[in-house]
Amino acid sequence: MKLHLYFLSLPVGLYFAFLLDKSTKSSILGQSSLTDRHFVTVIELLSEEKQLRHQLEQFVTQLQQEMIGLKQQVHSKTDNTTIIGNVIKDLMTQISELTQNNHKMNNTIAVLNHKHLTLQSAFNAQTIDLLDLKNRSYVLKDQLNRMQSLQSIHQLQDLQNMQSDITTLKSKTDALRSQELARQQHLVAMYNDIKTSKNELDSFQTYTNQSLTDLHINTEASLEKLDQKFNMTLDSRLLQTVSNEGRKVAFTACDATIVGRIIKFPTIKTAVGVNLTSFETTGLFTCEYAGLYHISVSIMSRASDDHFAIYKNENYIVKTYTAMHDSHQLFHMSTGIAAIELNVTDLVHIDTYGELASVLVHTRVLQ
Repeated sequence: MKLHLYFLSLPVGLYFAFLLDKSTKSSILGQSSLTDRHFVTVIELLSEEKQLRHQLEQFVTQLQQEMIGLKQQVHSKTDNTTIIGNVIKDLMTQISELTQNNHKMNNTIAVLNHKHLTLQSAFNAQTIDLLDLKNRSYVLKDQLNRMQSLQSIHQLQDLQNMQSDITTLKSKTDALRSQELARQQHLVAMYNDIKTSKNELDSFQTYTNQSLTDLHINTEASLEKLDQKFNMTLDSRLLQTVSNEGRKVAFTACDATIVGRIIKFPTIKTAVGVNLTSFETTGLFTCEYAGLYHISVSIMSRASDDHFAIYKNENYIVKTYTAMHDSHQLFHMSTGIAAIELNVTDLVHIDTYGELASVLVHTRVLQ
């Protein structure tokens, strides 16, 4: 936004003191000089060229500031993207750890399966031994039945020995059966443990997959919200910038007397896009729209060496004074001009140094 402030003010009754004659007098040598209109035209052209150059410089400065703002917004979004990338890296690390744990569980299950096969082989061997013992028992029983038919003492003794052997063999068979039963119970317990571990692993895999799915959904939603927020903020700032570019603020005011140090301007000649109620009574101009303002102040005084300054928030920007002049000159004019960058609620006022005698003040503000 460009803000130009011009302060030009003279009482109507004094304007004729500065008018040029309608024609330039002839020179001493009798040759005609250029007319006043030629000088006025040249001055107007120079003034317009200076204003256009000044406006171009202001526009370039404004574009540079807007580019800096856009770069800061891009850096902010880049920082947000970096944070999200770090979160994704942490999640990938967690997934890697879960994968390693899954491999460990698979290795444990493989070891348990190997042990199960070993026990199954041992169980099969014991079953074969038991069948062999049963076959031998059947053979012994058959032999015993045959020996019972013998009536000789020798045969009876052999029968007793055989019964003893059968009893011993039966004891061994019972022991083997007990061992086999214990092994079967152990195999059942191992099978239950393997089944429980597999169920836990399946539940863990399901939980991991669901967590990854939820995390992906939440991450996508967060990225979408960040993108929408960034676009809304950028659009809002661009709209505000375009709106401020088309806004115009200007006014012209004057005063014929000065009371106190702060100069007041109760007479408003022109005003566009600004509220001057407080300015008329207090002499303090309150900025309503931020931007660059052009301020000019002209003072006509009867006294010599009168001083005044343009202030922004109690800090002077430009100091000006009226030059010394002889007694033949009734008034002398001095002008102060300043280009000031103002923010909303900034204050601008004109302050004097000492007392000014017979002062006429004219001020102009342009945005």
